[in-house]
Amino acid sequence: MPAEKGQSNGAVSSLEGYPKLSAFLSSFPETALFRKFGALNIQNLLYLQAELSELEVELREIAKEDSQSGDSERVLFNKDWWELSQASEKAGNNLQWIKVLETREKLKVYNNALLQQVELFKLGRPSRHNLEVIRKWLQWPEYGNFFLRGAEAQVWEDVNATDLVALCDSQHEQDIFSRWYHDRLLAYFHQCLGYRFRKPIAHDIEGGLTEYKDSTVSAVARTISITLAAMLPSVSIFVLYFVTNVLARLGIITAFSGAFSITLAVFTKARKVEIFAATAA
Repeated sequence: MPAEKGQSNGAVSSLEGYPKLSAFLSSFPETALFRKFGALNIQNLLYLQAELSELEVELREIAKEDSQSGDSERVLFNKDWWELSQASEKAGNNLQWIKVLETREKLKVYNNALLQQVELFKLGRPSRHNLEVIRKWLQWPEYGNFFLRGAEAQVWEDVNATDLVALCDSQHEQDIFSRWYHDRLLAYFHQCLGYRFRKPIAHDIEGGLTEYKDSTVSAVARTISITLAAMLPSVSIFVLYFVTNVLARLGIITAFSGAFSITLAVFTKARKVEIFAATAA
């Protein structure tokens, strides 16, 4: 994951604008944040749904007219798809089949849009840190230098923050502590100390970005989580050893049970039933 900008080495890039931005996003997939245009997609689905509703009514009316027409060919349409599909165009008996084909094409568009929307809803929300990184990248003179203009310049601003999705959802499986560690603690660490010994990444042509490997960051967060979760029961036993008052012991047990539940909720991805079972045990 990219951290704050360090000192530039003065290298000059031949890339500008969108080519430069796309090179950055491809180098750091976790910063590849895009708008899902949720409102527009839903509006499109509503329009398609309305169109299909009208087509459905029209198709039912035509089918009813055919079945009640008394025509030897048209009365078979509701029972024999072959007769329907081979209806005579010259006699004007093919209206129902034309409407079926029109509805079929509209259904393809509607179903594809519906399934695409389902997949969009599965995409994760971007982390605050990664959103801040891309915002700063667009502002720094040696990087984006405010090259975006008009409405496109607002894509990553607060007005669209809830409409953004992350193509690389590295935090989907992380617990609350790990997300906070990635978004807040690591950035604070880099600003205070990390920049002193972390060199800018080699493949960054501007030499101004520092990278912390996700595997290393996750391993540190996981180690802290496991250590705290493992220490809490031992600490409770140690404290209870020095407490002789029964009422005080009960209070301490209750407090540590609550603390243990909170620890599991914050430092692990355990489900509610798993937390309840672990606390009860």
